[in-house]
Amino acid sequence: MVANQKEVQANLHTLGKLEFNIHSWEDENEIRGFKVYQDSEFDKIVESINKLKKLLKSGEKIGFLYADEEKSLHKRIKEKFGDLIDVKSITDAQGLEGDYYIIDLNQRPQSDTKKSEQKLRDEFYTAFTRAKKGGIIINN
Repeated sequence: MVANQKEVQANLHTLGKLEFNIHSWEDENEIRGFKVYQDSEFDKIVESINKLKKLLKSGEKIGFLYADEEKSLHKRIKEKFGDLIDVKSITDAQGLEGDYYIIDLNQRPQSDTKKSEQKLRDEFYTAFTRAKKGGIIINN
């Protein structure tokens, strides 16, 4: 439990620099879990999207959820993959579900840290529970 405002701010700062240890596996027919990349690893992200693309059923899309439109890679990815990518803000993701999602966690610091801490928790929960099989996490 957070005891004071300084600890809240420190926790939020740390949250933005999370190091994920998430397991995933893949073969030619399936990918399960999440691959984690830094936002600077664009070529690796594109390579993973190409693998996901091969697994999609006809008409199916890869969801893309971003936390901050200004910091997100969604525009570059949308340029590269077009209508294959269904881009939404994390705040609009409630009720969505699909086999694969890309989750871009880059975001601006919030001014109201108590509100921000709960908002971050809610957004992360919503984002991570959209994918039935897995996808990609983009961390900054």
